[in-house]
Amino acid sequence: MSRPAPIGGLREVAITMNPRGSALRVVEQEPPPQDPVERPAAILPVSDSLVVADTPLPEPAAESVVTPPAVDIQADPTSPLPTISFTAPEEKTPTIIPPARPKIAIVIDDLGLSWSAFRAVNRLPGPVTLSFLPYGTEAQAMLDATDPGHDVMLHLPMEPLYKIADAGPNMLRAHEGPVGIAARLADNLGRLEGYRGVNNHTGSRFTANGPAMELVLQELSDRGLFFLDSVTTSKPVAKGLARSKGWSVVERDIFLDSDYPNVSAQSIKAQLAAVERIARRDGEAIAIGHPYDITLETLGPWLLTAPARGFDLVPVSALAPLPHRPAPLVLASLR
Repeated sequence: MSRPAPIGGLREVAITMNPRGSALRVVEQEPPPQDPVERPAAILPVSDSLVVADTPLPEPAAESVVTPPAVDIQADPTSPLPTISFTAPEEKTPTIIPPARPKIAIVIDDLGLSWSAFRAVNRLPGPVTLSFLPYGTEAQAMLDATDPGHDVMLHLPMEPLYKIADAGPNMLRAHEGPVGIAARLADNLGRLEGYRGVNNHTGSRFTANGPAMELVLQELSDRGLFFLDSVTTSKPVAKGLARSKGWSVVERDIFLDSDYPNVSAQSIKAQLAAVERIARRDGEAIAIGHPYDITLETLGPWLLTAPARGFDLVPVSALAPLPHRPAPLVLASLR
């Protein structure tokens, strides 16, 4: 019986049927070598023979590791098949946090006695912190009229070493003891409302007295008020007390115009330059001035240009730390 010519590169298997159908004979034949040609496997029918061409499969190529996309399978009530969506992995971009800009707070003291002085300060570009003397007869009306872009404090009279008359009426005296201090403090604090903190008016003697200041700071803390130490003495104690007690206390860095008889636009500009240096060095600074014409005339343009020089103007309350109370002592018998 004839068979087809061998196919190059393949092993031929011939299945021959006996003419009488009583036996099968399988003959394997190796084809002559030829140039290798990739061909698909095939079953070739013949008249009375069946040739099966068996092609070896090529070796699989090396696989590269690829991160698969995320697969999201959701049920679709309108379709018998689920909805499958693929989401490519997101590339995470590192977050760049710009450095914080130095902060400067400007305080104007001794307000509450003159409407013209108040209006001049209130017109300053803000935010500025206005500090009102509690014994001003119209201080509350001025406080209520303060521009909402500004902040307000109470300017608390405290005993100085010299020039007692400068402190004004009802000042706090260090030698009066706890009862006398508490009574004068309550009277002063109750004269105004709507302020967020307190700073001392004069007070070079009082603010150097530890026991007296401890009474004041405890009461301010109980009322949720911060204290700005105007630093009228070389030995202030408020900030040291605050560290151990958790009270909210900040200190003045620069006086803009303390030498009033000799104050000038040039001297105020020099003080403002010092404020900027401190703010760049420490990240923040507090300056105190007074409602003198020369101070306000010099301060106004500086307030307008300070942000362009890289400073953030803030109220003093933004620099005062939040008050906290130490954890209460738990006795062993109560545990």
